[in-house]
Amino acid sequence: MREDHFYTEGDWVIKALPIYLTVQTVLLLVTYLDFPVYAEVYRTRQFLEVTPWLGIWVLLAMLGLTAGLYLLLGKMGKSVFNEFERARLAFGWLMGVAAGLLTLGIRFMLVMPAWYFYAAGGLVLVLIAAYWGWNKLQTRMNEIFP
Repeated sequence: MREDHFYTEGDWVIKALPIYLTVQTVLLLVTYLDFPVYAEVYRTRQFLEVTPWLGIWVLLAMLGLTAGLYLLLGKMGKSVFNEFERARLAFGWLMGVAAGLLTLGIRFMLVMPAWYFYAAGGLVLVLIAAYWGWNKLQTRMNEIFP
């Protein structure tokens, strides 16, 4: 058996991230495009229906949060990946969580308080700023210690 066929401990994190981000993006787009239908149903019936997609959204958010925090704080993340790879993967998983929270907010926009969107937008801005700062630190470290 060749060496490239062996399973490493962190393979699932790398292989599942593009699939996770694709699913979160598709759910975000579908929810955004279906919002007029939800709004019309809410206006006519005066209540907001909870669809079975809610369970999938919550499970996806929990999956991304678990994987992101596991990479940042867990022993596996520190032993398998170097710190810059680990941070990039964790930021990717956490951005997927932010997309999931935004999806939930769009779905329940008619009954959500305004602070929810401020918190979700703040989370996205914090993640983008942290990722930008982390990349800037990496380039500076590579210049100092090539």
